[in-house]
Amino acid sequence: MIIYEVNVALLAELYDEYITWLYPHIKEMLRFEGFLKANVLKAFELDEVGATHRHITIQYWLQDKCALNHYLQNHAPSMRKVGIDTWTDTLSISRRYLELIECSDNLC
Repeated sequence: MIIYEVNVALLAELYDEYITWLYPHIKEMLRFEGFLKANVLKAFELDEVGATHRHITIQYWLQDKCALNHYLQNHAPSMRKVGIDTWTDTLSISRRYLELIECSDNLC
């Protein structure tokens, strides 16, 4: 099992608009072969008063590395371009790829 993680930092005033755009984007991602599910996580600070940015993590769960490689080679450029074209200069994105080593029945 592979987790493809996308970490987004965006201007706080754009959060609602971004989330409205994000959910259809995730549905489109989940149509790719090997994509199983996605989680959206909002990071929070204990003191968010005056915070200028919001942080979101999207975790896509994929069947295996082959599915991830297929996505990266065939679909990632066009899917990323949509986000870049829509949100240029208003957010920063980092990505990482994780391999699930063990999964407890209570957690998965």
